[in-house]
Amino acid sequence: MKLPAEASVQLAAFPDRLYAYDDQKQMRSSGHWTKDMAPESCIPSGTFHPKTGILDPPNPDIMFCGKVQEVSKLTNSVTAQQFYWALVRTLGGELDVVADPSIVTGTIKAGGIVGARSWMSGRLK
Repeated sequence: MKLPAEASVQLAAFPDRLYAYDDQKQMRSSGHWTKDMAPESCIPSGTFHPKTGILDPPNPDIMFCGKVQEVSKLTNSVTAQQFYWALVRTLGGELDVVADPSIVTGTIKAGGIVGARSWMSGRLK
């Protein structure tokens, strides 16, 4: 791809812990770091260090909160392990979020809010 360029991208987030809330009121009273975030927010935490500045090279890590558009509990056809998939709207776009049920606190549901620190992967469409 010749730069600069505009392109569509599919982004997938793989959290190490995911917090699910029914609404913003529940998120604000949670006691987790998510309580201080906007319901649709995204911080590219892998691009900088709060004390030392820019990370070089950057890491594919983000902190985000977002509104759940769709959610499904699926089964991996190879491992037979269950996982959650959710389409989540954050500041700047939508993410496919994939999470092991053991790392989820709360219930992921359409119309709810989720927050996570995640590893990112993307693909140009």
